[in-house]
Amino acid sequence: MKIRVTNAICFLLFAPFVNGCGNLVSTRVSSTQDSHQEWSTQDSWYKTPTSGIDWSHEERFVEVKFQEVTGATEPKAESLLKQKSIVQLSLAQARTFTGNQFKPTKAKRPYLVRAVYLNKETGGFSVFLDGNKLIVSHDSLGHSAVPMKRQALVVSLSAQPSQVFVTCGMAE
Repeated sequence: MKIRVTNAICFLLFAPFVNGCGNLVSTRVSSTQDSHQEWSTQDSWYKTPTSGIDWSHEERFVEVKFQEVTGATEPKAESLLKQKSIVQLSLAQARTFTGNQFKPTKAKRPYLVRAVYLNKETGGFSVFLDGNKLIVSHDSLGHSAVPMKRQALVVSLSAQPSQVFVTCGMAE
């Protein structure tokens, strides 16, 4: 867990210095001095905390295991997430959404959660708990602004979080 958190922090801290990438650490919106816009359209699932995400205290973040919702079940997952950013699932639903890849964890329940990405092939998702706040992020590489795309994930949590933040970013 510490390695993954450290890698995410390193990426978020140093990516802004690579070929003029925008501010990835908090709002993920390019600064006024920087002409690089990371996305051409922003999806309604994208939600950042107003104060940004402070990655400086990595010990606060607990990595959350997750699996992507697969192929034919994506429309159903998106429909369930239409009004809420997180929905509790039954074990059977979690297995269906992940193509029978979901493995139950003792004392944890499966939840369906929103995620967004820019370039799925050049990046990866990270899911962390910060107290009772869930942070779902995707960071990738790319050369030009692209539209955000949706991806539902199945996560294992001991309790439903009070807030869900869904972010994405791109370095050049």
